[in-house]
Amino acid sequence: MDSDADFIENMMDIINPYIDEDTGASGDGAYGSYVEWPSLDTLDETVLEELLDYFEIDLPFGKDIGFTEAVRMVARSGVIDSHIEVFFEKAAIVNDRSCRDDVSSIKLRIPELPEIKEEVVGFLREKGVPEGTFYENGGEMNNYPERTRCWGGADDEDYRLYREFGLEYEKYIAEISDIESKVDSLDDVDIAKKALILSAFILTESFVKSKIVNKIPDKDTNILNLHFRRIIDKHINANLKNADGRKGLFKEFCEGKLGKIPNVGLRNVLAHDIAIPEIRGGQIVFQIKGSDRDLDICAVFSELKDFAKKLEDAMSL
Repeated sequence: MDSDADFIENMMDIINPYIDEDTGASGDGAYGSYVEWPSLDTLDETVLEELLDYFEIDLPFGKDIGFTEAVRMVARSGVIDSHIEVFFEKAAIVNDRSCRDDVSSIKLRIPELPEIKEEVVGFLREKGVPEGTFYENGGEMNNYPERTRCWGGADDEDYRLYREFGLEYEKYIAEISDIESKVDSLDDVDIAKKALILSAFILTESFVKSKIVNKIPDKDTNILNLHFRRIIDKHINANLKNADGRKGLFKEFCEGKLGKIPNVGLRNVLAHDIAIPEIRGGQIVFQIKGSDRDLDICAVFSELKDFAKKLEDAMSL
């Protein structure tokens, strides 16, 4: 049995529904994708036959088959289904007089597909073949292939989120100052202090991402083709996730060179195993490549703020 995602993928391959971007009533919005599935009643016979094949229902429409073969066909399908029964109820016996004493020699003529289209469509609906319109913004496309979605999965949302909810400098300073105050107020709770210090680094990375995304031209305005937009989304998201990628985006869209977040070695150690660094008074002690390092915690916050201020000033020119 296919997973939900595999089932949708197979249905898309067979039915080829219409996919586009949901721009809302105004035509100017960006609400993700939508997929418009045709009504099963409107599908061509060839598509209906492909769907039956997918569910392992192999009916020789308009042909004569032996009664025994018909029984085997139902058994092979692995289903006892009211619609399958109707398929055969509408079959005509073509030689009943010549085989009254020998059931195995009875010949059945399977109806043409248009004659039993109502039953075929009913069977496919019971199997969950999609119809109607499904919207990404409504959470109706979570099991759909990534290629059909504007926003992708949770791992591919950085660009969209930073464009919509970017971190401004004033908010960054307020939040990192709040983190620093909480570190100062904690007594003998090392793990909590280390978690807060790590969050200060992550917050600074978010600030950098916000500044970069703010400089990237609006692809929705400049690029009309939905598939090209998705390719660009993937490229930007992938590069936002790592330092080298962010440097490349910064060079391309912001001009100049992106400086390195200070004390990033401490950030990496905390992210790898937060239990290893030690808090000793106002210092945090850790190792990089076997060498002991120690940093003043107040200085760590001060340097992060200075880095953000220089970045803000440089990008405000």
